[in-house]
Amino acid sequence: MQQNDPHIGEVYQQIKADAPCPAPDIVSDRSAETKTLYTQYERLKLSPSGVLYREYTSPCTGVSYQQRIVPSHLRGEITDELHRDLNGGHLGTRRSKALLQKNVFIGPVRLVIFT
Repeated sequence: MQQNDPHIGEVYQQIKADAPCPAPDIVSDRSAETKTLYTQYERLKLSPSGVLYREYTSPCTGVSYQQRIVPSHLRGEITDELHRDLNGGHLGTRRSKALLQKNVFIGPVRLVIFT
């Protein structure tokens, strides 16, 4: 699904080919989400099973996470499911945000990512 996503697919192919990150002027006409992924290019990796993820280390705890990048058509479903799993959404804003940050990359454009 990542390969077929209009925003993730191009970046996925670049990472898969082990190509260097394209220069900003080359990607200037891409979507905001694609450009955001390119700003994270050095953190993007493919798992052995072929899933694109972002390496993230929490500045507060120093704990590292592998955040899978979710195609746009699954984002609403995933956030709904995460909310349902959060005891009906009753963890409070701070705890919910901390839990989601392990799984979600929030940049200039919201990209839902899960592990």
